[in-house]
Amino acid sequence: MCDTFKTRDGFLQFTELKDKNECVNLENITAENKVVKPNKAEKWEIEAIGQFLFEEYQNLLFGVRTEWLVRKCILRAKYVKFIANAKTEVRQRLLEANTKYGIGTLLNRTNYLINTNRDSPFYRIRTTTFFEYTNKLLEEFDEKQKNGQSTEIMSNGEECKTAINGDPALTGSLEVDENAPTHELLYEGSQLQLRIPSFQLTNMGCYICQKNFISPNDFEEHVLSHGDESDFKILEGYEKCATPIFKLSYNICKNSHYFRFNLESLKPNIVIEKLVIVQTRTFYYVNNTRVPYALDANRKDSFFVDSHLFRKGVVQPIVVVFHEASLPMHNVEQHHFCRIEEFPVVHLNINPCRLPNKITFKPKFKLPQYMPPVEIRRALQKDSMDAPLAELSNEFRDYMLNKKTLTHHNAREVVLKLLQIEDWDTMREYSSLVQRNVQLRTYENDYILKLKLPKNIRFENIIFPYDDVIVLPAEESNVLSTSIDELMKKMEQLVDETAAKQQTAQKKTKKYIGQIECISYGRVTFKCQQKIPSDKLYTIIFRPSRLVLRYQYRALEQMVAMPPCLLKELLFPDEILTRELPVFNLNLLNKTIYRNPEQLQAVKCMVNMSATPSLVPYIIFGPPGTGKTSTLVEAIYQIYMLQPRSRILITAGSNGACDEIALRLCNALSPHIERQTITRIYSRSYENRAENINETLLEYSNLYADHFLPDIDVLHSYRIVVCTLSMVGRLATGRFGKEKDGSGVFSHVFVDEVAASTEAEALVGITATITANSRLVIAGDHQQLGPILNSKRAANMGLEMSLMERLLTRECYRVDEEGNYNRQIQARLRRNYRSHPEIVKLFSEMFYKGELIAEAEPEVQQLCRDWHRAPNADYPIIFHSVFGPEQRENNSTSRYNPLEIQTVMDYVRDLLCFGIKGHKVVQSDIGIITPYKKQYIRIQEELNLRNWYQIETGAVESFQGKEKNIIIISFVRSFTNNLGFLDSRNRLNVALSRARSLLILIGNPRTLSINGDFKQIIELCQLQKTMVGAAYYENDSKRPTNKSNDATLQQLTKSMEKLNVGKAQGSNGAKSKNAKGKAKNKQAANKTKNATKANESAASVNDVLKSNNSSKFKSKKRYFYYKLRYMKREKAQASALESYDVDR
Repeated sequence: MCDTFKTRDGFLQFTELKDKNECVNLENITAENKVVKPNKAEKWEIEAIGQFLFEEYQNLLFGVRTEWLVRKCILRAKYVKFIANAKTEVRQRLLEANTKYGIGTLLNRTNYLINTNRDSPFYRIRTTTFFEYTNKLLEEFDEKQKNGQSTEIMSNGEECKTAINGDPALTGSLEVDENAPTHELLYEGSQLQLRIPSFQLTNMGCYICQKNFISPNDFEEHVLSHGDESDFKILEGYEKCATPIFKLSYNICKNSHYFRFNLESLKPNIVIEKLVIVQTRTFYYVNNTRVPYALDANRKDSFFVDSHLFRKGVVQPIVVVFHEASLPMHNVEQHHFCRIEEFPVVHLNINPCRLPNKITFKPKFKLPQYMPPVEIRRALQKDSMDAPLAELSNEFRDYMLNKKTLTHHNAREVVLKLLQIEDWDTMREYSSLVQRNVQLRTYENDYILKLKLPKNIRFENIIFPYDDVIVLPAEESNVLSTSIDELMKKMEQLVDETAAKQQTAQKKTKKYIGQIECISYGRVTFKCQQKIPSDKLYTIIFRPSRLVLRYQYRALEQMVAMPPCLLKELLFPDEILTRELPVFNLNLLNKTIYRNPEQLQAVKCMVNMSATPSLVPYIIFGPPGTGKTSTLVEAIYQIYMLQPRSRILITAGSNGACDEIALRLCNALSPHIERQTITRIYSRSYENRAENINETLLEYSNLYADHFLPDIDVLHSYRIVVCTLSMVGRLATGRFGKEKDGSGVFSHVFVDEVAASTEAEALVGITATITANSRLVIAGDHQQLGPILNSKRAANMGLEMSLMERLLTRECYRVDEEGNYNRQIQARLRRNYRSHPEIVKLFSEMFYKGELIAEAEPEVQQLCRDWHRAPNADYPIIFHSVFGPEQRENNSTSRYNPLEIQTVMDYVRDLLCFGIKGHKVVQSDIGIITPYKKQYIRIQEELNLRNWYQIETGAVESFQGKEKNIIIISFVRSFTNNLGFLDSRNRLNVALSRARSLLILIGNPRTLSINGDFKQIIELCQLQKTMVGAAYYENDSKRPTNKSNDATLQQLTKSMEKLNVGKAQGSNGAKSKNAKGKAKNKQAANKTKNATKANESAASVNDVLKSNNSSKFKSKKRYFYYKLRYMKREKAQASALESYDVDR
């Protein structure tokens, strides 16, 4: 039984009956009818009652679900328990005070109570006062996070210290790697300033310049003047001394991501006021709880900073603000630091699984360049390219005439032409980025180049890490043609084997070829093995890294060598006669699969594939959370255990998908691990990210020490090999997957996330490894993210269609109207084990015709029920309405939305500070998705300032295949007529399906509603009363109004106008200074006329009021004014209550 009360929305469950019984016993304990204190509450009372209310708020005794109503007898009983368990001084004082005052009196005195009738059984909590208290807690929590003190506010209102990440606390635990070199920072300038003793730094202030800002935009603009993006404009007012007072250097710490920075002063008696690291949009103050402090007699000091605070390839100033003892002036000295590695390498104590590194990989042949031929280039330069392309080959002409349909006759030629279009269009964009007469900035072996481009060129969408940078002498600029054909020829002259070419280059023209490390804020950082003089001017050409494309060209070449019958059965299977499904028992590792008929049948079919003569690929269609990876892992495990002669290759387009399967297999096979069981092969580009890889995975990989590629014969000796499709292409140059006699090595090839790869990419893994004795399994979901292409022309002509999506259109994979399909060659998973049933229902109805079945554990639903900010206990999807404008930076198509960033951080702070019903929320529980790079970079910067490095933030692409308990999505787009790639249904599907328990959507509902899918989500949240934030009405005419109040307001406004009470009236009924000035000037211009009009106006209102000086007139004016103000305030409060805006 429950104690309930009726509201306008029906009956709301309030509290359990046991609390009601307690009310009967404890109802008369309090003494609200005794002597009342003076109205003004003491500070300790406000905080104590706030702490008590906050505990009950977290326990869901009241809140938005109860419309902030709480039964009096229950709150009294809770209060008696609260003060009876006094553990703090504040509670003890309440216990003493309780002999005179009850909770009702204290609520009223502390302004937490909205007046209610004495006969009412409920208190109504004043939200404004209550949120003032919680906001104060969040601000204190936020400040401690920035200072490196990690605390959470638990349900008892007390701070629970979990870790100290701040610099002072780390000095005893961090150890510097003695073998690592010491690197000096570059000194850039100094400035002598007059110290302002009264200056108090705010959270939007600059201690360097001793300025505080009110506007966030002004503050951000000021920070930019200190940073890399403005070319350090602030240094224009600095002087570069011959000898700086400080010498700054840094060391890399051992087995951690921290840098130790070292200060050494050349002068004695120095007092450090602030140590400032200039971030992109704010300042980070190091040792903020320690400063100011005087240097020791040795004039040296050090401090530790997490490397996450520094963006790779971005020059960041480290500023020392100091003064000499007893002097009124202080000095500002600026040094520059640039992080050139991804992160400091963390050496793990692991035992490698004997993947031999003595004999390494050697290619058997040189991979050709495969440059697009001249006829393709000419055809693409014409306005209408269909006819010229059709003339190039009969196969391509047939393809265009037959509605872009691939057949086994035209497949190779058509895919080749589409790949060449993609290749050429990509290179065309690079030709627009030629830089002439530029100077390089040097940091060890890294070079930084600031791009100078027209505003219409968005370079960040063209160049990417691992692209090539060709550095030529500046004089080459005069002979280098601007035509794209000439630039292409120049690129072709410089092949990939750069080291050998550079050794034999002509002395007259010295060339350097480097590789891009990162692109950020208009700057490109690249690495070059040779030393490039920094005192000269250069011409820079960018060239795309075409290795992946060249592997695809090679795969298309290998199609010619494959038997036509094998190629047809693999890529163009015909209708297959239905056979009986295999019936046999399996000892499953994952016992939950026994309860899932689709998964169980899929595992049996894959295990039985080698017993059937058919070479038709087995397809697993796995919507989000349906256990696709679990099914693959179970099948691979059973094949490994039951078929000792099997050899298995597992590949996918992304490292994330490969890692997920490999890690699960390592854990599953751990009791059966032998010397050559499983290995995970990474490319060299992953070496700097080794610290992000699971230790178990590293143990079975080629990254347990320095990166190496093992010999092909060594790889062939392993039962299971896991690597990406591009790595298969690299290894295929050493005849990976083929024995010396040409037969195949692998009995089974599994390609995961095949729907996210083009058909050409999938062929890289297939043509190199599949033979007549192999069996192919592909898995994915074409309703999620598809292939990423640079050329819209190639995409529109069919290159964007994946192998999986095309195969599912074949007759043998067809699903009839009743949902029946051939289960011998495909499995369609539909039971979702990940998400809350309401989340599953949302994306199932939007993208999967409502076919998915929610089967998640009950505890998945509990998190929403227990969260104090969830408006509806049974609906975990919250839409937070925000009307903040989107913004863009110069030379960037990427957008960001500052107000949405602030809202995201509000939710993160609340979750990490308060937890959920007294239980801690850890950082890894939260994922933040946003479609725009600038937005997630700015969010990541805010997280880094607070030492929250475990909260994963990124674009939709980086979250495919992942899940989090709590997902926060910021949509960014606002006040625009189109949504860009937010219109992609596949992208929205991935974003919505990542959350397990809570899904928080943040955006502009009016802008997003131009898309039907978004409009459906917003209407659902409105229906479930989970739309919070700024009030939003689809149609302004439907805005709820109080007709009687509106009529009264209109009448009062007209009366005020007649009495000359204008808009410029102050709160006391008098005119503002500006209004007075205007009136005075106007009166001076036409005094007689104005006086006459004033008298006429007064007479028309009331004959009794003879002039504006009448006391009756003044009383009437005051009456109208205060009545109007009161009515407007009541209307605003009613509107706020109806919008359910409980978020400040």
